[in-house]
Amino acid sequence: MKNKKNNFLLKLDLNSLKDLNKIKKFVKNKYSIKSIVYTVSGEIEFRTLKDINQNDIKKEINIQTIGLFNLVKTLFEDLKNNECSIVVIGSDVVFGKPPIKMLTYNVAKSSLLGITKSLAVELGSKGIRVNMVSPGIIQAKASSNFPPITKEKYKVDSTLNKIATVKNISEIIEFLISKKSSHITGVNLRANAGHSFD
Repeated sequence: MKNKKNNFLLKLDLNSLKDLNKIKKFVKNKYSIKSIVYTVSGEIEFRTLKDINQNDIKKEINIQTIGLFNLVKTLFEDLKNNECSIVVIGSDVVFGKPPIKMLTYNVAKSSLLGITKSLAVELGSKGIRVNMVSPGIIQAKASSNFPPITKEKYKVDSTLNKIATVKNISEIIEFLISKKSSHITGVNLRANAGHSFD
């Protein structure tokens, strides 16, 4: 999908060779990539240790971390001579004590943070910046299955006493893909309304 500013929103399976080739052909010799916002959407599942197995963890890592790796590898030649900014959407859940029943999600987001930092180091000499935004609970579809009491407790425990909106997070992303953040890479911005500090 294309908008007035030549921005594209693409929905792809980044573990599918067919979709990876499709994005490569789409970009090749047609577009200059100035920014990539990498997000994995879907509802968060709450499951106990006894209800998950290693395949559940592998699947989540494949979707999140391997998907980002595949995307960057596929587009590498198209990125390397640009001042490109890659913004990865992580989660504040990877800091401090993780919530119960979120093992697969926490493991996947932790590995996503690791690859984000590594990509920042690998791509920095080519002028490519890689950063992460890690929201806490936000008012969005992905958190719709959180119990209301969990959301309320999160809000009350937050320094700013609020839960972020999608707009709050998108404004941070806009900053990270702009030239105003040209000296920032390898950073994880925790957008959690002061729920916890480093």
